[in-house]
Amino acid sequence: MVEADPHATTPWQRLHPLSPVVRAGRHLISIGAIILVSLVGSQQAHGDRRWELVVIGIAIIAGVVTWLVTRWRLVDGVLHIESGLVNRSSSRYPLSRVQAIDIAQSGIARSLGLAELRLRMASGGGNTGLLACLTVAHATRLRDELLAIARAEREELAETGQAPGSIPAPVPGAEAIEDLGTGEPLVVTDPLRLILGTLTAGVGLVAVIASVAFAVGLTMFPAAAKGIAAGGIWPIIGLAGALWKRFNGDYRLTVHATDTGFQLRSGLVQTTSETISRDRIQLVRLRQPLLWRRFGWCRVEVEVAGTKVKKENRAEGQVSRPLLAVGRLDVGKAIIANVAPDAPECSLRPPRRAVWKAPLSMHLLAIGTDERYVVARRGRLAATTTWVPLRKVQSIRATEGPVQRRLGLTTVHLDVAGAHACATLQDRDTGEALELLARLRAQCAAKRGRG
Repeated sequence: MVEADPHATTPWQRLHPLSPVVRAGRHLISIGAIILVSLVGSQQAHGDRRWELVVIGIAIIAGVVTWLVTRWRLVDGVLHIESGLVNRSSSRYPLSRVQAIDIAQSGIARSLGLAELRLRMASGGGNTGLLACLTVAHATRLRDELLAIARAEREELAETGQAPGSIPAPVPGAEAIEDLGTGEPLVVTDPLRLILGTLTAGVGLVAVIASVAFAVGLTMFPAAAKGIAAGGIWPIIGLAGALWKRFNGDYRLTVHATDTGFQLRSGLVQTTSETISRDRIQLVRLRQPLLWRRFGWCRVEVEVAGTKVKKENRAEGQVSRPLLAVGRLDVGKAIIANVAPDAPECSLRPPRRAVWKAPLSMHLLAIGTDERYVVARRGRLAATTTWVPLRKVQSIRATEGPVQRRLGLTTVHLDVAGAHACATLQDRDTGEALELLARLRAQCAAKRGRG
C-alpha cells in the first residue's frame, strides 16, 4: 500500500505534451482524410490546397494552446485542475469524496503509451475529474497515490470526527476504495461468444438484416444498384459504427470481485479500467434476447449512480455497466448471487386475465419480493429480469391504462437513481398492487432509515 501525506502540496504540473493528439481523438481521422484527399487529388493545383494546410495548422495550434493553459496539482488532499484560455475553469476535487479512480486508454493513447486518469466523485451529478493524458506509468503511480491520500483523509476524519458544515462524509462503501484487479477473475468474456452474441441481438441483429437486405437489393435490381448504394450505404455505416462501439466496449471484459466492489477491464482498441463500489450499484439486470435463450446465454448489467457522459468508447460513457457481456446462464446467475446475495426469484405470476392486455409477454411476466429486494421479469422478444435493493428505491408509483382498468390490473414502478432505471411490476391484480404499494413503501422507508 502506498503511504501518502494527505496534507502534502505539490507544484503545478502539466499534462503530457502529446495530450492534444489524444484529445483530438476521432477528429484526427478527419484531418487524415483531408490530407489523403489532397494527396490523391493530383489534378488540383498546389495553391488550391492551401486551405487544407490552414485547417490542420489551426487544429495543431488550438491543441497546443489547450495543453499550455491546463495544469493540475495537489493541495491538502484536494486535486486542483485549471483549464481554459478565454473562459477559465478552476475545479477542486476533495479526495475524501472520491468513489473510484479509473484509468482509460483510447486507441491513439495506447499507441502513444498514454492514459486518462478519471476521478468519480460522490455526488448526485456524477461529477468526474479528468487528467487527459499522462504516461501509463505516471497515471498508475498517481492513481495509487491519490487512493492512499483518500484513505488517509477518511481515517483522519474518522478519528477526529466531523462538525456540522465541515468536509462532507464519504458515502457508505466509498471508504474501501482499492485496486480490486488481483486474484482470479470472476468472469472473462469469450471473444467468439461475444461476436456471435453481438450479431444475434439488438443493433447487431438489425445490422445483419440491413446488410442482407442491401446485398439482396443490389443483386436483384442491378439497374437501380447506384441508387440503392447511395441510399443504403450510410445507414449501414452508422449501424456498423454502433456495432463496433458495442463490440469494443465489451471485448475481453474481465471482472474481479471482492467484498468492496468490482474491477472492470475491457476494450480492444479503446480500453478502460474501472472500479465500481457496491454502494454505487442501483439495480442489477439479467437480459436474455430471443435467440440467446436457445443457446442458454444471457447478459448481466448493473445500473451505476451517475450521469451518462458521451465518450469515444461506449464503455466509458454508459451508465449501465456489464458484468457479463455474453455468457452462460449459470455464470450469469452466479454473478447476480455475488451482486445481490440471497435475492428472491420470480415466482408470482400475474392473473390469467392479463393475457388480454399483454398476449406476447404474458408468459414472461412474474415478480418476487423479500425483506431486502424486489425482482421483476418482463419483456416480449427479450426477457429482462431486474433486481432492485429496497434501500435504493427513490420513489414508488402505480399506473393504470384504460385496458388495465377494464381488466382490474395495475402496474407498480420502483424508481432508482438514473435515467429510466426502475423495476416494473407489470399487470398485477389491482388489489395485490395496492397491497404491494403500501408494503413496499414501508419497507423502503425502513431500509433507508437504517442507512
